[in-house]
Amino acid sequence: MIPTRELLLAAKVKDPDKWLDVIVQTCQTFGIDTPNRVAAFLAQTSHESAGYTMLEENLNYSDVTMAAVWPHRFAVQEPDPNKPGKTRAKKDEKGKNIPNAFAKALHRKPQLIANTVYSNRMGNGTIESGDGWKHRGMGLKQLTGKDNHKRCGEALGVDFVANPERLLEPLYAALSAGWFWKTNNLNKFADAGDIKGMTQVINGGLIGYEQRQALYDACYGQCRA
Repeated sequence: MIPTRELLLAAKVKDPDKWLDVIVQTCQTFGIDTPNRVAAFLAQTSHESAGYTMLEENLNYSDVTMAAVWPHRFAVQEPDPNKPGKTRAKKDEKGKNIPNAFAKALHRKPQLIANTVYSNRMGNGTIESGDGWKHRGMGLKQLTGKDNHKRCGEALGVDFVANPERLLEPLYAALSAGWFWKTNNLNKFADAGDIKGMTQVINGGLIGYEQRQALYDACYGQCRA
């Protein structure tokens, strides 16, 4: 099956004419070739990139958001009465995690946040190396980390380690998502209609699962129309 403009619209892609050719190329290159597979790919990538409008990760977090997302690192801690010797995030009167001094120091500083939370992971160097910011999430899948950028670049014949900003170009934004899809065997989940299992692989959890499922249902319905 070849993706169509109508399918991109069903996936709530904001500018389908800009993206159609590179999505067709990506699906043909990576075997995303049945109604289930195409619908799942469009649904997941559209969710990840806000309808193909956000091609790089937004790390402009507040201290409150950091305390919620990374509680052990950015929230004030208190003893956990249910786990002797362990701590938990301390809550305010509204039940939200209280940001610690570290979170307050990084408040709304996306480059510092990226270099902190992504340091010494995914092939990135130390905070001082700047790798966290340089190799933040980019492309339709928000491909993150120096290792992923290196492996994807080797597969596509582009040096994304030296030039990660090329992942912001429509062609490589799409192809990098296709590479991730094939590398993680996401066609297996698509063939089974398992959007929840697929979301866990893509997201590491189930954030946005309901929207992803709704987009898939809309795309699959269009495929069958």
